[in-house]
Amino acid sequence: MSNGHINDRRLRVLVCVPHYLPGMKAGGPIRSLGHLVEHLGEEFEFSLLTADRDLGDTRPYPNVPINQWHALGKARVCYLSPTEQRFRALSRRIAATPHDVLYLNGLFNGLSRRALLARRMRIVDERPTIVAPRGEFSPGALRLKYFKKRVFLGATKLFGLCRGILWHATGDDEAELICRWFGAADVHCAANLPSMHPPTGSDHPRPKRPGEARIVLLGRVSRMKNVDYALRVLARVRGQVEFRVLGPREDREYDAECSALIERLPPGVRATMVGGLPPAEVGRELAAAHLMFLPTRGENFGHAIIEALRAGCPVLISDQTPWRDLEPSRAGWIVLLDQPEQFAQLVQQVIDMPEETWAEWSAGARQFGERFACDPAHREANRRLFLRAAGRWDDNNQ
Repeated sequence: MSNGHINDRRLRVLVCVPHYLPGMKAGGPIRSLGHLVEHLGEEFEFSLLTADRDLGDTRPYPNVPINQWHALGKARVCYLSPTEQRFRALSRRIAATPHDVLYLNGLFNGLSRRALLARRMRIVDERPTIVAPRGEFSPGALRLKYFKKRVFLGATKLFGLCRGILWHATGDDEAELICRWFGAADVHCAANLPSMHPPTGSDHPRPKRPGEARIVLLGRVSRMKNVDYALRVLARVRGQVEFRVLGPREDREYDAECSALIERLPPGVRATMVGGLPPAEVGRELAAAHLMFLPTRGENFGHAIIEALRAGCPVLISDQTPWRDLEPSRAGWIVLLDQPEQFAQLVQQVIDMPEETWAEWSAGARQFGERFACDPAHREANRRLFLRAAGRWDDNNQ
């Protein structure tokens, strides 16, 4: 079996990603890639081209070198100014960076579109290329800016921009969606990798009194995360409830809509838009919560979900994620989005739980999360993704 080296050197992976660490506002895709580098960065040589600022920001990161390579963790990163992200400049960067595999984090973003066009026009060498859609083909994601995305997908197929690429799906559901749009596509399934370390403070005990609950929603304040839906559900419950939304705000109009819903919550139910937090503080928030409530419109993985589970925080989520079989493990609940009354009943159930019952669910959540996080098959599937793209792995390898 190949050990991931080519001619006694590490396989070189060049990544184009719209936003990366220390950014936080782009959410899951940043964590997906960060964890991938964390797990595989000693075996593969990762070089990342990314924006010099966080999502929606007008100023670059402070104290970060711009338009030059520097080490960050187990990778090297080049933060590009807006000028250097344009087609010609990006094409030159890709052509000048030695790599064996090109990995595009997302399809619809500008860096991926330009890289695919440069590849199709042969401005850059046609290296083996992987595209990771990161949930972009889910029905919930496609409904947002639907017409624009349909036009781009049509143009992509018409001009063969994705011809010969390897798709990185994070599960069978995403693989099916990719094939729905691109026919008999070459798809490799490898689940997103969680952090190599459990959340900060996840082993701290937390009291639970009947009639009280601390509930968190970990995710951007966006229609995709369905924060307004969560607030409407909480308007149906009774008790002493603290609801904290842990994530950056994206849209002033949506922000105002959520603020109006907060004003109409019943007595005893208090909601706070906390904003984006660094990982250590997120871990402490999860470690203090009794429930993570995420009625999302769509996730191709859901880092917030695995982080909550590993913190011993049961989850209440929609059916628009790849997570299954939570309730038999006493780790959480999955509900259809067209059943808000069922969401409300389960939230009320958690509010009313005595400490002994809640502790059983907390232990079930932690065990479920750790089983997933410690499964070596997930790391191996991601490892094989890059070896397969580089022609160093096939189904006959053992």
